[in-house]
Amino acid sequence: MGSHGHARTRFLRALAGDNELLVEATSAELRPLGLADALAYTLWQADHGQRFRPAMNRWHRAWEQETQPRDPRLSSFVRAALELLPTRHQGPALAALASVARQQHLLEVVAVVEQRMHRLAEQAA
Repeated sequence: MGSHGHARTRFLRALAGDNELLVEATSAELRPLGLADALAYTLWQADHGQRFRPAMNRWHRAWEQETQPRDPRLSSFVRAALELLPTRHQGPALAALASVARQQHLLEVVAVVEQRMHRLAEQAA
């Protein structure tokens, strides 16, 4: 595994914890983050961090650049789903993001969202 692979492994481990300094340090090693890792970071910020809004804005811009949605309503829909992530409506927001990501064949993003949905379901049980 190359140095980037090790950095990504450290980043993913950091996301499993509560240490914001470690999350920030390991994410800096991967800059720029890919769309899936950036969403994982945004989801972590929704739960733990003080930097959710900037992370959300960065992810939304990156998603728009990568997918170039033709209908501005889709962009607004994704933005609205992102806004709901730090609320009690995170489940429906994640379902919306997963649906859009599936339509756009963003399989790594789908995997991140489904992993979070699975974690939410376990917490609810």
